[in-house]
Amino acid sequence: MKKIFILSLFTLIGFAQNNPNPGYWQQHVDYKMDVKMDVKSYQYSGSQELVYTNNSSDTLNRVFYHLYNNAFQPGSEMDMRLQTIADPDKRMIKSFKQDGKDVKESRISTLKPNEIGFLNIKNFKQNGAVAKTRVVGTVLEVKVFYIDRAMLKAYADASGDQNPIHQNEEFALSVGLPNVIAHGMLTMALVGKYVTDWAGGSAAVKEYSARFVKPVIVPADQKVDLTVTATVAEVNGNQVSLTLSATSAGVKVLGMAKAVVLK
Repeated sequence: MKKIFILSLFTLIGFAQNNPNPGYWQQHVDYKMDVKMDVKSYQYSGSQELVYTNNSSDTLNRVFYHLYNNAFQPGSEMDMRLQTIADPDKRMIKSFKQDGKDVKESRISTLKPNEIGFLNIKNFKQNGAVAKTRVVGTVLEVKVFYIDRAMLKAYADASGDQNPIHQNEEFALSVGLPNVIAHGMLTMALVGKYVTDWAGGSAAVKEYSARFVKPVIVPADQKVDLTVTATVAEVNGNQVSLTLSATSAGVKVLGMAKAVVLK
């Protein structure tokens, strides 16, 4: 299964491994980069087209990009680690005495705005359609669920919702639909799984709501994407308010989607 991802402002770190079958890889990546360097400001901009091929028998629903430069920012996970562990990397700290005590100061914590490292993703597309992403520390995460007719049947059997618009293509077309569509509650359930995974379990989810905007269209013999992301809208104590986004084939399928979780 090949997928094409296009990013702007991107760096890629890859790792090679011993391959007993030269020429064959379970996960294979081809990419093209067009980058402009500003040697005076130590900054660069550009785009990358990445063709990702999954030759394994497993369906992958997440892709991660390592945004390594984002670690070099005050308050980053690396900065916090340097300030809290007993044996920080000596190259990354400044040692001095203050009030007669030995102090180890993270060099990252004192970086000036023009010294901070960052990679800012301006846009991200999957197979030509805009895809939502979520940056967690130095990792850009893309979460994708795949829906097919088999999933619709399994959900119909489990939920008791046997409405033929979810399984019978001829009937769906006869009532004006473009094809069989996924159950709205299945769509909400998958987005809900994204929230519970993000929160660390269902017990941490205090609120979750959304409105149906467009259906997820599921043609025969195809797996269609449900791409989900969340952004932090507000933090109040241990409560985190999330704004959710869910799209399929680049089309928004849920509106006013939001959740409140405990962290």
